[in-house]
Amino acid sequence: ATQCIPTPGAWYAHQLPMFFHKLEVAATLWIEMPLTLLILAPFRAVARLAAASQILLQVLIIMTGNYTFFNALTIALCVPMLAG
Repeated sequence: ATQCIPTPGAWYAHQLPMFFHKLEVAATLWIEMPLTLLILAPFRAVARLAAASQILLQVLIIMTGNYTFFNALTIALCVPMLAG
């Protein structure tokens, strides 16, 4: 099964207005598709922005669902890009 185990915060996220859910979907698609490609950008500031956005998305996913360690792995891959 591919259904995640909801966290206590998932119920509250589910109760948000429909406009917010549409905004969430748009932000997720923006971060997951074009912004992720910017991790490979030759400019460090652009790559850092892409990595920070990916980390933010993964933290929000962790708050609303339990996808075991996949979110932590994504964060672990992005953290070195934020360093110096």
